[in-house]
Amino acid sequence: MEPHRKRAYRYLLYQFLLDIRTTPTLDSSAHLTDQQCRNLVNYSGAVAYLLHNFALASADNFIAFDEAAFWRGMERFSQEYPQLSVLHFKKVFEMALAESR
Repeated sequence: MEPHRKRAYRYLLYQFLLDIRTTPTLDSSAHLTDQQCRNLVNYSGAVAYLLHNFALASADNFIAFDEAAFWRGMERFSQEYPQLSVLHFKKVFEMALAESR
């Protein structure tokens, strides 16, 4: 894989991590309802599960990383969990890719 694609994928991983770091803590959850806290935790957990192999691929310098399978997995996740929107990350990747060239 070309270096600019690797960089774009690593930036994508970074953006995912920024997204899930909004999981409430004891200090930050005081202004949230119980349902809002559950929703955030459920989203963060599901996204972390979705990305664990992606993070490993990044650590391994994307050797044997299957881009097509990754995006199919993202699509499948979005179909199974439409309430947990992740498809906007495709645009994040495309923008990072365009900027890294």
